[in-house]
Amino acid sequence: MGLNVLSPTLGRPEDRVALTCAAKLAKALSGQCAALFAMPDPADAFIWAGEGLTQPPSAEAIDAAREIQTSAENRVQAAIESVNSGVVLPGGITLLTRIDSMARATEEYLALHELAVFSQDSVKSGGPMGGAFEAALLKARAPVVVARDDDITGKPVFIAWDGGLEAGRAVRAAIPILQKASSVSICQAVSEVGDRARAGVDPALLQARLRASDVDAQIILVDASSSANAASGILELAGAGSLLVSGAYAHSRAQEMIFGGATRTFLSGEGPSLLLSH
Repeated sequence: MGLNVLSPTLGRPEDRVALTCAAKLAKALSGQCAALFAMPDPADAFIWAGEGLTQPPSAEAIDAAREIQTSAENRVQAAIESVNSGVVLPGGITLLTRIDSMARATEEYLALHELAVFSQDSVKSGGPMGGAFEAALLKARAPVVVARDDDITGKPVFIAWDGGLEAGRAVRAAIPILQKASSVSICQAVSEVGDRARAGVDPALLQARLRASDVDAQIILVDASSSANAASGILELAGAGSLLVSGAYAHSRAQEMIFGGATRTFLSGEGPSLLLSH
């Protein structure tokens, strides 16, 4: 059974990288790829009309919004045709459409897919795509790829390993990708891990687990004084054109936003594509 990949898209140019990456990943892992297009029904919207007052949109506003939606769906169709012409995926990319918020549709369709792929720009931009990213990662708890390149297979892979449950989920999800990687490195920030007594914190244990899955990995120890410094060091080590596998939001998201943390650094930085799991 191959890996089934979901690529939420609104037909914007920045979504093309994610859609191409998703198709190439599905092809390499003998799976299927689906593009998800979702927008709420404008007739269900309400307009603020004063303190404590709302009113439904006018017929003209509804028609204009539906024209925008139709145009966006047409762009998605064109993007699918373009990617299908370059990535020969058996059966091609399937288009899933839904009258709903992108976040809710993404969360529900991930019941039938193993992985979701988003572009870097989508994650940074917020809005419907940012909400879909959060829904995939934090609600559906699905592995999520943030594609900074249109192909992540056969590339060097770096694993940010702290022995946590989130990192463990990310690694397990990445096994099929690791098996096709050009090289695999387990990176651990020694000072950040400190004396925590997690059973799986020793990178040698992960190295042995990967070897049992036909993945040979080297261990690289990174010296850093904080999680943010460790994350920056690992980002620099990995560099562009590679894939970084990591747990996400091991601390609460609020803590990371206030005090900083590895996930925030990985998402705001540049360089490798990311495979994250919460």
